[in-house]
Amino acid sequence: MGGEDFIGQTFTAPPQTVARLTDAVTRWISPDLAANILEIGCGTGELLCSLAAALPFAQLTGIDLSEPNIELARQKAVELGYSHRLTFVAGDFMRQEGSRYDVIVSASTLHLIDYPTRQLLDKVCANIRASGLLVFTMPDGGIFNQALWLVRRVARRLRGPLMDRLVLTTAKALHGRDFPEPLLVERVRYMYLLPHCSYGARFKRLLRSHCGLEMLAETAEPHVSLGQPKHRLCVYRKVCAS
Repeated sequence: MGGEDFIGQTFTAPPQTVARLTDAVTRWISPDLAANILEIGCGTGELLCSLAAALPFAQLTGIDLSEPNIELARQKAVELGYSHRLTFVAGDFMRQEGSRYDVIVSASTLHLIDYPTRQLLDKVCANIRASGLLVFTMPDGGIFNQALWLVRRVARRLRGPLMDRLVLTTAKALHGRDFPEPLLVERVRYMYLLPHCSYGARFKRLLRSHCGLEMLAETAEPHVSLGQPKHRLCVYRKVCAS
């Protein structure tokens, strides 16, 4: 599975995730700062719209492989009155020109980008200005996630309409009261995704020694489903050129 699994699909960020990432960014960025912010894997734009409300002088850009995501994100920005500060781009982040940003944010996306980890981080860090922030959530390399990846490998072999229905039926039984059905339908394909990297000792070492980023904060994300990997929410600052 690669980028083709996201093209033509929509992915909506849950409100709880949006609130936590908005808080993580705004703890380190003054609302008076005219920050230039990029979101990698912006989905349908919920997080950037939330950041636009919290940071009234910021200019924000979202990039996503999916045209339907970008179309919905643009509509949302217009409806909320943020279209003059929000730009949404359909495309591959790894192939984009190298602009620099005060903040790069990414919610559960970096580990799904099919590039070698060092090459991915080279690109990310090259796009962060000196003293800029990298704010992201990513699965860790713990035992629970290793077991989940094994289950997903089996699911990938059995994938088909019957397996999709089984995944959705299970999700509705477990989470139907907490999440709308369209959001659960979007996440059926997540049950087949495997990471290209995870947040662990090597990833931290590359951020620190290779990219010149220092950790400001790291917390465990709430774990709400057995079908969801355990994530860490991390904030790093760029302290030197890489």
